[in-house]
Amino acid sequence: WLEGVNPVAIFAQRLQPNGTLDPRWPTRGRFVGVTYGGWSPSVLEDGRGGIFLAWSSIPTYDGTLDVNTVLVSRLGPNGLNQTGWLSQNRVITLPYALHFPPALALTADDGVFVAFAAWSEDSLSLDHGFYLTRLGYNGAFSPGFAVDGMRIATFNPARIPRLDMMFSHAARDTSGGVYISLLQPDEPLTEGAPASLTLLVQHRTASGALAPGWNENSLALGSYNQDATAADIARAAQMVEDGSGRAFVAAPELATASPPRVQVRRVGPGPEVSAPDTAR
Repeated sequence: WLEGVNPVAIFAQRLQPNGTLDPRWPTRGRFVGVTYGGWSPSVLEDGRGGIFLAWSSIPTYDGTLDVNTVLVSRLGPNGLNQTGWLSQNRVITLPYALHFPPALALTADDGVFVAFAAWSEDSLSLDHGFYLTRLGYNGAFSPGFAVDGMRIATFNPARIPRLDMMFSHAARDTSGGVYISLLQPDEPLTEGAPASLTLLVQHRTASGALAPGWNENSLALGSYNQDATAADIARAAQMVEDGSGRAFVAAPELATASPPRVQVRRVGPGPEVSAPDTAR
């Protein structure tokens, strides 16, 4: 859970099957870190009775730009950092840009994929993009991955409506790979015109390479006008594995409806999508 306004403190707690507090954990909960008000951490079970947590640190001004980092922590069943992990948290990006909240997906060997978007107010000199990295169960970067991860798509430096947005979601497949949804800002057609947001899906193998038949922009699920409602889409969109090598993607309908409606679609293993099931 989160406490405070800005900065926001992140806490974790473990309950026993009967709903009581685990005596191995602090009664107050385990303090994990701090993040920006409006951002939420990602939490994922680690396959061994513990959890992975990932979040973006509070932006700081480096004299030119607002920058921050992405951090990952792994707590065991006893609430302590597991063997091989740093005493605090694993920093997986350098503070060169604004990194939005990351998404997590479990790997086949109980490590974790981490996907995130990087953006900067300086749209000319820095590399905006979506990135993917992978950590092993012991907290080390997996072969082929390193600090800052591999860039998997361009993140257009169009004006974004609000900072409290989640641009990435992730779900594992049954072959050690990962599905990733990307909320991509599109360049405005004219100066000062509102940009739009396109919801894209990628399928990557365990090595981070594109799965057969896929490319960076091979599956677009729809576009949204970049207004206040579109900012909420970033938090409303969800992705989860289906247990058969594909993934479910849930996102608001393109059309405005009252009350809002959600479309659930199944993607994979190739760049194909099922017909949407619409529910209120």
